[in-house]
Amino acid sequence: MVKCIVFDLDNTIWNGTLDSNDNVKLKDGIIKYLKNAFEKGIILAVASKNNYEQAYKKIVELGIEKYFYKLYISWEDKFKAIKDLAKQLNILEEHILFIDDSDIELAEAKYYIPKLQILNEKNISLLNNYINDISIITEETKNRNKIYKILEKRKEKEQEMSKEEFMKYCNIKIKINLAKEEEFLRIEELLSRTNQMNLNNKILTVDELKKMSNKNEYSIFVVRMSDIFANYGIVGTTIIKENESEIEIQYLAISCKVEGRNIGKNVIEFIKKLAKEKRKNIEAKYIYNLKNEKLQSLFILSGFILDNKKYYCYKFENEGKNSKIIEDDNEEIKDKVKSILNKIGRKKYTDDYSIKEEFDSLMFIALVVSLEKEFEVEIDFANINIENFDNIQKISKFIENNIHNGSKKIETKRLILRKFEENDADEIFKNWISDPEVSKYMVWNNHKSIEETKRWLKRCIEKYKIIDSYNWGIELKENRELIGSISANKVENESNCYEIGYAIGRKYWGKGYATEALNRVVEYLMNEVGIRRILCRCAKENKASQKIICKAGFMYSGNGKFTSIDGTRTFESEEYFLVK
Repeated sequence: MVKCIVFDLDNTIWNGTLDSNDNVKLKDGIIKYLKNAFEKGIILAVASKNNYEQAYKKIVELGIEKYFYKLYISWEDKFKAIKDLAKQLNILEEHILFIDDSDIELAEAKYYIPKLQILNEKNISLLNNYINDISIITEETKNRNKIYKILEKRKEKEQEMSKEEFMKYCNIKIKINLAKEEEFLRIEELLSRTNQMNLNNKILTVDELKKMSNKNEYSIFVVRMSDIFANYGIVGTTIIKENESEIEIQYLAISCKVEGRNIGKNVIEFIKKLAKEKRKNIEAKYIYNLKNEKLQSLFILSGFILDNKKYYCYKFENEGKNSKIIEDDNEEIKDKVKSILNKIGRKKYTDDYSIKEEFDSLMFIALVVSLEKEFEVEIDFANINIENFDNIQKISKFIENNIHNGSKKIETKRLILRKFEENDADEIFKNWISDPEVSKYMVWNNHKSIEETKRWLKRCIEKYKIIDSYNWGIELKENRELIGSISANKVENESNCYEIGYAIGRKYWGKGYATEALNRVVEYLMNEVGIRRILCRCAKENKASQKIICKAGFMYSGNGKFTSIDGTRTFESEEYFLVK
């Protein structure tokens, strides 16, 4: 399917090149192609390497300006213009056709945009195949180019305000009504053209819609939108099926061009109101494909929870069940979350301000992506309940508890791995950190006094506030004695990669404690925290440690060197890695 056609100018729209001949003429038949595509609702644009003023003057002179939504005329690479155009139109790059007379330009665009459709001008007659592929023509189709130009002006105004201010300024009006038979053609068009805001990407024909409308259990709705800029006509549809206990949303599609205007949220609230009046729960079978993630975020924002059947469900008994906020927040996480929210919403949010009323699906996805980037984690939409994710405090706690669990208490058959405490200093000093045999191959030197250990311990406890640092004391279950430590720290300039180090008191060597602790920490970091790559290294002479690392499944990656913290000792090392 082609939703947008991008034309070159020289030797494509007109004969010859403008820089060498100002008296260029339109190519034979080009007006017919432009007019036909325009009337079928295909967005037209220009990407040309030319002087803007000269080329624009010629476009106006030739009377073709009215056909084009956007003119990218400069000496920049054309593929950059096409990428920007896809973003501006909120369509997938694979739905754009690029026409040029240069095989080099076409090949370059295809290289940078692999899913882009291309056509050499010498085969321009094939353009009819793309244009005639569009068989559904509605009033919305005919006005599509006009609407996109209006939306362009809308975007310019939007940049001047916060999201909340802009929505009020627009005075958006949304009407949801039962569909009339004459509107079924538009519903078919929406279901066939919409990708990003489509529940399951299934298509219904007019005949199928007619049959469905005759069944009592089905209700077919259309969604209209208008604001101070324009009347956009039918911009969405939803079809629901009812039984005695629930309402199933079987179809839901919202036009991409109006996404970000809370259309989807209004549709969901409409269905929730209907369901509440009838005392029924709601179910929606969302089928994920790489294009419709926005709809998933809409369900999350609306309070739906993914059940074990992979249906998004809304149950009214869960309304208002907000999670309890623990007051002891990690200020570092909270400040970063607040900064991200303020940037996306273009305003300053208080800690308890509920974003679910204001954020749309695009903003929500931007939030999740920004959190993933900032905290170097993966957030699975399936694990998000909006009641635990709708303000700065809750999002911060979600990050802290569910993504970065920190050095939480974990156990093995014989060991407890726990955070250090202030009263651990004596055992730490006595059992391993003062022993020169334990520190022989370490980056740190053995401690000479208990005061040195207390200072070290204080730094360890303070580091628990840092989100990319883990450190446990290793405690025996049988007598609760602290026998060593194991830590994991983020590797600089590496994404999602941590290095583990450990130390065990000499009298506990040879009992398998180090292997047991290392295996458990690796399991925790990879399966619960989501770390993908873990490194371990040890001095070449430290054969015992090499065996422990290999037993844990690490693979040898090469040799290296490391130097003690005080710079007095340098070791040849063997390095190992583990990848999830």
